[in-house]
Amino acid sequence: MWFACGLILLALFSLCAAGLQTDAPADRDPLQAIEAARRLLRETPDSEGNRLSLAALYLKAGRNQDAVQILQEYLQSHPNSRKALRVLAVAYLRKEDYSPASDTAERALRVGPRDSAGIQVLAMAKLGLQETALAERLLLEALQLDPNSVEADFQLGLLYTRQHRNLPEAIRLLEKARTLQPNLAGINTALGSAFLGSGNARQAASSLETAVQLAPNDTEAYYLLASAYRQLQNEDKAEAALTAFNASKKAEADRRARQMRSQADYQEGVDLLSNSDQLDKAYAALAKAANELPTFDPAYYRMLRSTQRCPG
Repeated sequence: MWFACGLILLALFSLCAAGLQTDAPADRDPLQAIEAARRLLRETPDSEGNRLSLAALYLKAGRNQDAVQILQEYLQSHPNSRKALRVLAVAYLRKEDYSPASDTAERALRVGPRDSAGIQVLAMAKLGLQETALAERLLLEALQLDPNSVEADFQLGLLYTRQHRNLPEAIRLLEKARTLQPNLAGINTALGSAFLGSGNARQAASSLETAVQLAPNDTEAYYLLASAYRQLQNEDKAEAALTAFNASKKAEADRRARQMRSQADYQEGVDLLSNSDQLDKAYAALAKAANELPTFDPAYYRMLRSTQRCPG
């Protein structure tokens, strides 16, 4: 989805707005932090704060479905928990399940004050559903409530840029977002695209050069940068940017392929864990998943569980 570059920022923003503590101690491994939070929740299953903290850790680890599950469980007995509803909406967004994200965000706004953070979550869901006119109105409302919202400035500016309309306003919004959050590559990429669309190739190149410095694997930024250099008649730099674009595109395709293979091996391992006679095969499948994607924390966690269940 074209607005995905803002999702991480949105998720962290929304979690902070919900009053959550999402940062584990610096010396704690993410898996250890999750296990500690799980133990704490088992001791106090009705604690909203402990459940939301675990959900936040799951989201930071990319375990979006786990976050959805524990929040759904809590909402069965606490259907009007605004914080749980908001974080659940963010979890659905991370899964790109936009219809339940929209429904959940609307529920959160009905049971609590109509604040900027909640409206932005709903706007993101509407963008995912391609309801861009409604998303625009929601983002404008969010900015009325919080004029210094980085995410609302960014998403509204990006929306105008992608639609190739209202480009002066898009540039104003994105420059404001960059002032508030100068080290986010996605803002610089969007700003470069807006400048390019408005015919200002020099400003576009400047923003896009910053974007690739901040995120060397930003495929879109390299492609736009090549276009900007060509408009500036700098063919050598354009060719270098295009080469970087092709390399980044291949690396991204390879990463996605590894991720798909890892997810398949992981699911096979999880399915085998239900059979105590298949624990060796389960461990092998999970190890294969972890080898394909070394940052795939759930695979390591399941591997640990399989060894704990092995007899002897």
